[in-house]
Amino acid sequence: MPEERKPCFNSLNFLRVSKRTFDLAGLKDLDDNEIVLKDSSGKVTMLHFWSTWCGGCMAELDELLEFVDANKDILNFIPISHDRSLEDLTSFLQKKSLTAKHEWCLDTTAELYWQRFSGVFIPASCFLDKEGKLALFNQDGVYIPLLIGIQPWKDSFYTNLVRDIYRGNGIWMK
Repeated sequence: MPEERKPCFNSLNFLRVSKRTFDLAGLKDLDDNEIVLKDSSGKVTMLHFWSTWCGGCMAELDELLEFVDANKDILNFIPISHDRSLEDLTSFLQKKSLTAKHEWCLDTTAELYWQRFSGVFIPASCFLDKEGKLALFNQDGVYIPLLIGIQPWKDSFYTNLVRDIYRGNGIWMK
């Protein structure tokens, strides 16, 4: 029996770090439409950085998509792939029958991830509140913008986290 995974944090608080909304300028979906966060319909937005060549990304994908589907009433999901080509990504999505379910994006240079987060590892996820402001997580007094690595998305911890962000619960910076 596989070992049950637990969230990598014992407890998290989050805060809004800026009055400015997060910018996804230049990020486009697979149909070449620009992603606009103001279209989030009053939901929390989850940006998920991943790739089809990443073993950890593939290991968590089914559980992640179940989590997203279970929270679709309050959660927009924008998966941003770092695949090397549009063909690699679309081929994978077609094989998994995922093409129409989400706003799949391709960032071959990983520019958004590297520039915004100094990100090094995938999979990684960040959350934006209903106003498009980045939620930071307090882990032992250190504020971090990303959940990095394979997450046990079935754990109620993550659903509660998204619901708290949606409700505006947490420590908010002025």
